[in-house]
Amino acid sequence: MGKAREYSKYGDVNEDSLEEEDSDESDDDAEKAYCCGRCTKKQCGISAGVSVCCSIILFVVFYICVVGMIGGSYFVLPPIGWGWMEGLTDCSTYWCGAGSGPLLTPQNITRYIRWQGIAPDNASPLNLGYKTDAMIESQTCYSLKQVTDMEAYNNVSGYKHVSMYSRPDPQGLAATVKLGAWAMKTKDNRQGIMPPRIIVQHGIGSCENNRYGQYVAWFLRSMGFDVLAPALRCHGSSECDGNDHTTWGWIYPYDVLGAFDYAVNDPDGYFGGPIDPAKVGMLGISMGAFVVATAFALEPTVGAAFIDSGPATPKATLKAQLPSWIQWFALPGAWWGANWNAGVDLNRYVPEKAIPCYNSTRMRPVAIVGSSADTFVPISEDALVADMFATYKECYVVQDLWFPADTCGGADHVQEMFLSPDLFRAHVCGFFTKAFNLPCGYCKLDELPWYNHNTEEEKKMVIDAVCQVV
Repeated sequence: MGKAREYSKYGDVNEDSLEEEDSDESDDDAEKAYCCGRCTKKQCGISAGVSVCCSIILFVVFYICVVGMIGGSYFVLPPIGWGWMEGLTDCSTYWCGAGSGPLLTPQNITRYIRWQGIAPDNASPLNLGYKTDAMIESQTCYSLKQVTDMEAYNNVSGYKHVSMYSRPDPQGLAATVKLGAWAMKTKDNRQGIMPPRIIVQHGIGSCENNRYGQYVAWFLRSMGFDVLAPALRCHGSSECDGNDHTTWGWIYPYDVLGAFDYAVNDPDGYFGGPIDPAKVGMLGISMGAFVVATAFALEPTVGAAFIDSGPATPKATLKAQLPSWIQWFALPGAWWGANWNAGVDLNRYVPEKAIPCYNSTRMRPVAIVGSSADTFVPISEDALVADMFATYKECYVVQDLWFPADTCGGADHVQEMFLSPDLFRAHVCGFFTKAFNLPCGYCKLDELPWYNHNTEEEKKMVIDAVCQVV
């Protein structure tokens, strides 16, 4: 047999030594024998240990990649088809698009909203379809009166489906698309005052029919504010740009700014004509709050921003969705997987990059609210956003912070508006009236229905708090 030679860090080794591995040679000769393929017996334990370690490392890397590909892909699922929130129409499937059933509008949507907590035996497992009084009363999270009052207001209030274009991406990396939105006027115009306009931005997997957004729109309109509720690109009735994933901080802020331009200029004349940009505010919910925080910071003419349950970064939201025991090693892979699946930088336009401000002619107000018991967007995220704005005192003033521990039926995300409706409405009223230099009584809270503050003394305390600016 020829003496083919190999080289290892332990020196030259030839094939003859392979034949002598089991012989009764001396220890010196035995040290030349192969074990584990490349090392002597003395080195075999070391090499085997290294092999085991390498196998473990490879397994962990593989596992993280799998977690990343799977977890990350779920984090950026295409919004159309999710079914987590309301679709465009009513049908018997998980998500209802155009043509799937009767069109849902601000006027008829109240009974079709997926009101939480309804027992499975009183509704479909997916909480689809029309909700009767009995079905709504099967839960204990909120009162039936909230639903019937919203329905009564919506039944006699105007709305129009409008469209506008997203504001162009300054870097030219994302397409400009046509967006759909509900324009909803207040029926309670205050004589002599053009109603301020609020952009209400939905969250993840939803659209202009978002249950939170439509509920908040009712509160706002009943207090004398006009509302524009746009759908982000690839959501609801808005056009898609070729990437149908949920792309978080990639370009959504410029969709909101396109809606802001529409609200200011009122090109269709629905709201009564152009308005001072300082009289246009933004209210974002969940992912919509994250997007609003960024859009508000990017555009210095926006009057005010109300941020409800919004994360500081998409990565933090992804982390909260992973089991706590694997977060430390699974998060890097999941975050990589999310960006890889989406095919874009999810962290391109985010609050921490947009908020820094060193030169401003005025301090613009910000409100940050949510549930202190929220596990989807932990309160630490709300606090981080508040700290970001508070750092730049020459540009922003954090006017309101409110975090009740509202949970019901296992739900803890964006719950304060349903479970503490009187206080939530008061916070919205107090914030925007101060931001727009309106009198304390502009909202006419004393004339509106109340839900969990029933005595005149309790109502007076809430109204006085609003007048003192919450």
